[in-house]
This record gives sequence, C-alpha cells and structure tokens, in this order.
Amino acid sequence: MKILLMTSNTREHIKLKENLFVTAPLGLLYLAQVLENKGHTVKIVDTYAKNLSSEQLLKIIKIFSPEAVLSSLYSLDLDVNYRILKRIKENFPEIEIILG
Repeated sequence: MKILLMTSNTREHIKLKENLFVTAPLGLLYLAQVLENKGHTVKIVDTYAKNLSSEQLLKIIKIFSPEAVLSSLYSLDLDVNYRILKRIKENFPEIEIILG
C-alpha cells in the first residue's frame, strides 16, 4: 500500500509572523519505518517545515498517488487540518484519511 504521512502547515492559515517551532515529525518518522518494514511504500511530507501551500500538497498527492493519507494532529492545527483534509477528500475521494 502507498501511504502519505503529512503534517499541516499552520503558517499558511494562521499567518504567523514567526515560526512557533520547527521540529522533526518524530512520530511520523517512527511510523514510516514500521510501515516500510511491513512492506508499504511511504512518503513523508512536512508541509510546515517546507512551508508548502495546500495547492502544493495536492500536487504532491496527485503525483505520489497514495491509497491513504495519514495526518499528524495537534490541538493548535485542528481547523487547519480539517480544511486541508476536506480538500484532499474532495479532490481524491478514493484516498483513505487517517488521523492521529
């Protein structure tokens, strides 16, 4: 199975003047290793660290063509995640959405 693991870019929606924090998405990195060990094809997209727009993320999803998208959630970005995941589902209804 092809799985895309992603973080959300809160900067795009909240218009922060400064970065609140930039840390490696360790949970996603651990999960990616487990999934790869089980034979899955995994791509990690850290939209926050790369400051990617929703449109750029949708292009990445179109090119990678995953069967599932897993999004890492934090209380700060629940609304942002909802908007992005809604757009993903509208553009790619066949993709399973997993939150964690």
